[in-house]
Amino acid sequence: MAAESGLTEELETLRSIYTSEELAVIQEGETTVIYNYNSSIKLTIKLNAPYPASLPSITAPSHLSSLGLISHLESVATPLLGTPMLYAIIDAAKDWLDGHALSLAPPTGGGKERGDKSPSPIAASSQTTCKFYLQGKCRFGDKCKNYHPGAKTQTDTHTKQTDTHTSASTRTQTKTKGTKTEASNGGGGGSSSKKTDERDDEDGFNSKKDKMRTATEVISRILWDPDLPSEEFSVGYLDRFIGILEKPFKEFSWEDISTVGANVLAVPKHRIQYFKYKDLIVWDKRNQTDNFFGSRGGQTIQEIVTKNQQATASPQASSDDQESLSLLEAETEYEPESTEKTSRYYSDVTRPTHFVCLHINDQEVVDEVKKVVSHVTGLNPQLKEGLINIRALHVTLCMVRLTSDEQIEKAKTVLQSARLQFISLLPSCTQLAFTGVDNFRERLIYVKMKEEPSLSKFVSHLIEQFQLAGLKTPGNHEEYTPHITIVKLSRPMQRELKTDIINPACYQPYLSHSLGQQPVSSVYLCSMHAPAQEDGFYLRYSTLSNSLLGLPESFVSLVQNQFGLLADLGYLSETDRDALLSDLRSTVQDQNEERFDEIIEELMRLNKEAMSFESLFTLQPCVVILRGLPGSGKSFLASHCQEVLKNTTKTVILSADDYFTGRRGEEEREYVFNPATAYKAHQHVLHQFLSSLANGVKLVIIDNTNTQLWEYRIYTHICDVLGYPYHILEIPFLSSSNLAELYRSRNVHGIQPPAIVKMSQRWEEDERRILVPPKLVYPRSSSSSSLEPPSYSLLSLCGTQSSSLTDLANSDCKIVPVYTGLFLSVESQWELLKTYRPAHSDLFGSHVTLHFKPTARQLGELPLGKRVQVQVLGESDNGRVQAVVVELPSHVTSENKSPHITISTVPGLPPKLANAMLQSKLIKQNKLIYLEGVLGLVVRQATREEREGKELMDESLSSLSFHTITSQTELKSIAPKLLYTDNDEASPVATSIPYKENAGILTGEQEITQLFIFDFDGTLFIPPGNYEGRREYERLTGKKWHRKGWLTHADSLLPPLHVQPGPALSDYRSHDNRAGSYTVILTGRTDSVRLGLVYVLEKSQLYPQRIICKPNETSETTSAYKMRVVKELLEELPNVNLVKFWDDIAENLSAIQRLATQKGKGFGRPVQFEIIDATKMSDIHGDIRSPKKRLPNPVTQFGSYLQGYLTLHGLLPSLDHKAGIQEGLLFISTQFAKLVHYNGDPLNLSYEFGSSPLNRIGDVDVCLLAPPGHTHIEWLQLLAKELEACGMKYVHVGHSSRCPRLKILLQFSHTPNIEFDIVIAIVHKEEFFSRGGEGKMSASKVGETREAGDSVSKIAISGALFMERIESMVKRTGVSLETIGGMVEMTLQLLMAKREKGNAYHCIRSFHIVKLLIDYIDSHSQLPSLNHDELFKSFIYHVSQMTFDNWKNLLTEFVPEEYIPRLMSIFKEASTILSVETISLPVYEDILKRSVFPPDGYTPVEIRLSGTDSLKKWKSRMLIEARLPSYIRQLLSRGLDVVSNGNKNNDRFCFAVPQSDSSKGILQQVLRPFWNEMADIKKEDGVSIHLTLGLPTDAQSHVNAATDSRARGVLESVRLFVSSEQRELHLPSSLTAHTRLLVHETAETLGLAHSSVGKGNNRHIVLKKL
Repeated sequence: MAAESGLTEELETLRSIYTSEELAVIQEGETTVIYNYNSSIKLTIKLNAPYPASLPSITAPSHLSSLGLISHLESVATPLLGTPMLYAIIDAAKDWLDGHALSLAPPTGGGKERGDKSPSPIAASSQTTCKFYLQGKCRFGDKCKNYHPGAKTQTDTHTKQTDTHTSASTRTQTKTKGTKTEASNGGGGGSSSKKTDERDDEDGFNSKKDKMRTATEVISRILWDPDLPSEEFSVGYLDRFIGILEKPFKEFSWEDISTVGANVLAVPKHRIQYFKYKDLIVWDKRNQTDNFFGSRGGQTIQEIVTKNQQATASPQASSDDQESLSLLEAETEYEPESTEKTSRYYSDVTRPTHFVCLHINDQEVVDEVKKVVSHVTGLNPQLKEGLINIRALHVTLCMVRLTSDEQIEKAKTVLQSARLQFISLLPSCTQLAFTGVDNFRERLIYVKMKEEPSLSKFVSHLIEQFQLAGLKTPGNHEEYTPHITIVKLSRPMQRELKTDIINPACYQPYLSHSLGQQPVSSVYLCSMHAPAQEDGFYLRYSTLSNSLLGLPESFVSLVQNQFGLLADLGYLSETDRDALLSDLRSTVQDQNEERFDEIIEELMRLNKEAMSFESLFTLQPCVVILRGLPGSGKSFLASHCQEVLKNTTKTVILSADDYFTGRRGEEEREYVFNPATAYKAHQHVLHQFLSSLANGVKLVIIDNTNTQLWEYRIYTHICDVLGYPYHILEIPFLSSSNLAELYRSRNVHGIQPPAIVKMSQRWEEDERRILVPPKLVYPRSSSSSSLEPPSYSLLSLCGTQSSSLTDLANSDCKIVPVYTGLFLSVESQWELLKTYRPAHSDLFGSHVTLHFKPTARQLGELPLGKRVQVQVLGESDNGRVQAVVVELPSHVTSENKSPHITISTVPGLPPKLANAMLQSKLIKQNKLIYLEGVLGLVVRQATREEREGKELMDESLSSLSFHTITSQTELKSIAPKLLYTDNDEASPVATSIPYKENAGILTGEQEITQLFIFDFDGTLFIPPGNYEGRREYERLTGKKWHRKGWLTHADSLLPPLHVQPGPALSDYRSHDNRAGSYTVILTGRTDSVRLGLVYVLEKSQLYPQRIICKPNETSETTSAYKMRVVKELLEELPNVNLVKFWDDIAENLSAIQRLATQKGKGFGRPVQFEIIDATKMSDIHGDIRSPKKRLPNPVTQFGSYLQGYLTLHGLLPSLDHKAGIQEGLLFISTQFAKLVHYNGDPLNLSYEFGSSPLNRIGDVDVCLLAPPGHTHIEWLQLLAKELEACGMKYVHVGHSSRCPRLKILLQFSHTPNIEFDIVIAIVHKEEFFSRGGEGKMSASKVGETREAGDSVSKIAISGALFMERIESMVKRTGVSLETIGGMVEMTLQLLMAKREKGNAYHCIRSFHIVKLLIDYIDSHSQLPSLNHDELFKSFIYHVSQMTFDNWKNLLTEFVPEEYIPRLMSIFKEASTILSVETISLPVYEDILKRSVFPPDGYTPVEIRLSGTDSLKKWKSRMLIEARLPSYIRQLLSRGLDVVSNGNKNNDRFCFAVPQSDSSKGILQQVLRPFWNEMADIKKEDGVSIHLTLGLPTDAQSHVNAATDSRARGVLESVRLFVSSEQRELHLPSSLTAHTRLLVHETAETLGLAHSSVGKGNNRHIVLKKL
């Protein structure tokens, strides 16, 4: 099988290389490959079994076999036995046939005539073929005694030698004996003689061209000849799709193409079109040129290399060097341009005529050069003739050929267009250092220059611009070696001195001698041949200066304004200001660049002194420079910033792209990039930049790619000069594996992948940059879990707040102090971020918080506005939060035990989490630095509740106004309006002893100490296996399984296939959500199936903290992978001391068992392991390894299929859960008994009703009896305080006028946390409480003792009264409570599956279903005889027959009438499915199939909670659960159809409404008051609420456009991914092209990164959150 697979792959490779006309494969019995050469010669290769262990049979036309083709191919194939060899054989045949082009025609008779034309092929083939020649290694050439196929044979050589010596006599004999010759040839002799004469030229060589040497021979020669540097050769080859491409020779792999990998550059030899040596084509298949071997009468490569080495005596010669080297070649003086005479060896056409150079005029450098010259000529006076004029010393940058005035003008324009690059790369402060003396080929002495990368970049830019302008740039080489030529040895000097070298000993003392530094100020375009100027330097055609005086006039105006501002701030006297301004004006008028630069330096010095937090930070404009590849989100970020700041800050966005579109300032046109005019675009941006600053723009954003530092250095340089703050925001790009496709799809200008990849490859790091997550929205959105203002947004970068302090002081609102802090100066912020690089994407790093919600006393003690210096002691990072600890001065106090600066966090985490981290995380020292800042205060507007004197309720961040105060003057302006929050009050001391009677109930904040890890396949769930799954897929769809493999595709978990519950599902439900626990799904499936995993988990209402999949491409075994992950989890969760691990694979269990034997070694603590083998769990699941036993008969196991379904899916409470309920009930009753002074059994005061007595999982409803003396709400508040005093954390009193209740969440270590819902019924029977021994009253008795007008008690006890009725019915009919509870649970599961019930609303409540069921059983005496399944079937049928009026009477005022028809439809459909004769588990699965959410034409509405404060999240959830249902009922009553998502996720409340304008209007009107109520949620305490009105319009249209449920399901998964904590989502590879398009477009609309990864059948879409 492996051999067949290998052959198949080999044949596929050949088909990808050759066309169908070139190659044919016949697979009938034995495989035969036919290669068709030039449509005339067929080569047949028959593969003999067992190929490739045996050689194939090769047949060819007989005349080719006689020439040695078969033996040649067999010699090629023999070393390859056991490996793929077909390509090697075909390629060798192609080369051989190319080399025998003159001998390919088969013989047609006339052997004598053929013999006259060429040596006999028979004679040649009788010799042994030279195997070394075939490998390109034969050293004997024509002298070799063996046969060289395709080369000039020994016969050829002998014939030519004979012809050389006898040609003259032959001609003479032909002339004198012409008649005889003709006679002997039978009249044809004349023509034969004529052909002979044509064949032999006067030199005795055959005038007809010989056969051309092959590409294989060229490759072999380059590989093996040490005199041919392979890096100087390149190869042009034919790409079947693109055309001819050229790549460096060294980038190719010249091994057998069938053996190289997919990422290796290798091409078939017949596709090679030409070879280049440097810029010269030396072998060209297209026009049969061979200047490599000279086989077609041309030059040889050795001759070309020798001439090139002579012509280029150095990697880069100056203008003088070019002339001297030309002299060395021609041995004659170079003629001026006007001279028609040309050199024999060096054509004028290839010579440069002009050059760009830097004049060396620094006196120190000149003096040092004079010393070198004096020393050299002192030792060898004859070298004086070769000296360079000391006044003409220069460094050549590049050379160009200009042959007309028009070209000279064009070159001048090009040079001037490089001004921005010159200023940016080589500013006036640049110094070029010269160290040491060296030589070029011992004929030229030069001064070496220290490497300066910026100079090399400028040179490359110049050459590129010259070429774009259509000018030739001969003589410039890729490797640039800047130098100063001082002595050269010309050819005439060589003849005169009788030597061609300069003895290096003459400059030995200066080999490493420092010769000084040359400042960079100007470069010149000079002529090589024009007479020198008066100063002795070359004739200058154009001068380019790097002085800022060359900038637009607006720059000078800005400089003048800055001097004036500095004088106003007291940093410059008026006299000095006037003197500087006068000097500036005269300098500009005289164009004195040197003096102008001196004035600029003085301005920079003054600005540096003035740059402080108090003065210029909030006064000067701010410049933001964006960096990022096309498509990274730069323009989005810039535009969004402009939109956010439009009302407070004048903002301008500048981009070079606008020059090509006219988008800003002109009529927009199609984007057409022209590299030749790119310099104009950047000049345009610079003009706009300076004009914007001059016009008072507060924030200027430069929106360019800025891949290299020099591209934006001009802007930072101007900011430094003017004293403006600037910030470099860098949007990081993805790895190169998916960069090109992702960014191509996102950029608006159609930049193609090759250009994007090239940009990424030249990317330069900037230590000053601030990393910005792609598409980050400024300021921080309301999703932030902290009320702290956005300290690291563009608002703070440019010194702008959301409202001015004056407006805040003059408003009528109160002002609340948020926190006091030490606010770092801009310089200190940068110093901090450069030293401690941000590790996470959410950046902060601006202040040290001192007091949160400061009191008046704390604020009074703060020396506001004082500058303070702090020392950074070290860094801490726990993988989520990064912070540095600082040491404060003694006079500055902080409420934090570890004063710190939060640098960065993972997305969504608040910076205040650093407090908890620093209490346990070790601090590591990086670099001790000192930071400077100002003591200040952040204030905000008071909320409505605060202004009215009510309990503090904070509004959303986006609705509040913040301001930072850093002076006493500012504080005084708002002091009368300050509204202090008293946060000094200590927590009340507990008056009761914490509850210790039962250790199962936990109190206080719980650290994560338990880690629960569940496998997926065979453990949590049992998906269909490979064999049975394929069959089931074909049965359900009518199509065969369309992918390779099974487990690596999400389709194996998605509809229409069904996933059964696994043996550990019940364990999961009983362990998840335990106090101090962390639940993980750890599967051996790869990330490509994550979509399927999420779908199955969501369907079963499972929400683990993490889903961990195996990486897509890894060689790690699953057992090793799981063992490694468990180790990593234990390191990440430092307090875990118990690990429970469920799996069904023996290898995985053994791996974790090995880890368990370490007993915590390596983790720094003891860790207990419990390892559960899923295959040995309860036998109700049968043998999960056997498909036939996966579904046991539930009737024998549980009594009915209904109970079996509920048990298998873990929907029934465990014994631990029941024990927890009783434990909690006793605890609550005991605490309440103390309050009411009841001395009897505390349980006599409590009445349990609702779901728990019916054996259902849910909240525990309890009614407590209380005596008169307090209202219902007062009793609940007293109980809440009592429970809090016992250490209960999750306690919440709901203030409902109808029936107030107390919510309590009890935490357990042995069962999931349980919520208790407490109501109070006041009993007017004092003796009951005083005596305590009467026992428990019946609920009906309680109802009799309440006051007639006490409606609250009536409602509170109604649940207990209904429970009494149920218990009475149970006794009478024999139907158990468990049966009733099971039927109720199944009915509720039906409503959730049909999206008509969820946590978002309860239009039909559980007690409605219970009442329906009890009424039905009570009215049908024969029902108890039915089994559970038949009873449930009968009940559903009964409900399906209910009329509209029946439903209306049942639901009364709870549900609007518009909801009833949907209920009726659901039960009718379920009744139809249940009407089958035999009920089974598949029947229940069928009625519980989940409907698509949202339905077509519906918009989802989601309310989501986020944050890290679990208590606040829990209380917020209570508020939403209490208020949201009433608003949804309003939507229904106003005729708006509402569909639930059937979800029980505690943090997400989701429903859908019809997608129309009228629906949107109703939704806004109804939800507006709800949203106002939600303002009570305190985001600053660690929780945020988010309202999402469905997908954005465009994305929602994609959902509607998906006509099949498959596409809708995929897009629903994308939506779920957006609202989840998951960071990455892998979609299945089986999506249709249309669905893929919808996913890409939806992801783009939602702001997700989207790319396709993988190859072939494994290619799939990956979504990532930015």
